[in-house]
Amino acid sequence: MLRSLVPGRVLVSKTDPLQSVAEGKGLQATDVEIEAKFVITTEDSVGKQCYNEGDEIVVKVETPSREELKLKIMCQKRW
Repeated sequence: MLRSLVPGRVLVSKTDPLQSVAEGKGLQATDVEIEAKFVITTEDSVGKQCYNEGDEIVVKVETPSREELKLKIMCQKRW
């Protein structure tokens, strides 16, 4: 995937968003103000796990009525 960071610079990433997955109990229903944990695994186009420092992962959480919730995200790399 190619992504422009600033005019004149291009970031090249082998990460394929269509091959990447999110897994874990935190993706199911949870109680208010309870920590929800899940893992996002990024992979390249042939399914090999990869990660590039310039990759951006966006997490959006909605209520059943489609109201977007404010998040506090804590990331931990597993490399």
